[in-house]
Amino acid sequence: MPVSEPRRAKILRKTQRIKTAQKHSTETQHRNMANRHLTQNRAAAQGLAHPIELVTHFVARHEWQVRERERDAVLAEVPGRWSDYQLAVVWRGDDETMQVTCRIDVHGDQTQLGELALLAALLNQDAHIGHLALDLNACELELRHTLALR
Repeated sequence: MPVSEPRRAKILRKTQRIKTAQKHSTETQHRNMANRHLTQNRAAAQGLAHPIELVTHFVARHEWQVRERERDAVLAEVPGRWSDYQLAVVWRGDDETMQVTCRIDVHGDQTQLGELALLAALLNQDAHIGHLALDLNACELELRHTLALR
């Protein structure tokens, strides 16, 4: 079945828009990759340490206890007034973000999940950075935040 001329023109315009969008996307990806390499080179030239190394120094400076240390993650225990907190920091080099999670010592059991979820929702209304999440497996609250470091 032959395609009408207006339909053919519409298909060609749509195809051209898709090709332009793909070209723009590829150019953006190449530019982002070049910027990432430039950022890494600039950081190396300035003598900046790996982000997890900086967090580890921060933890040590505050005399908090490092529980685990890997190349892209650190787990520390932070003393608090009423209990200790677990601070987990994970570096994601592919998108240059740092995920920070602080496990808060608010425990419950399966029967209290609804109340803990309500507590998290009420507290999230006033949270300006990050959000509170309920870990359903452990019945504990966590404060989570992701920092974009590009």
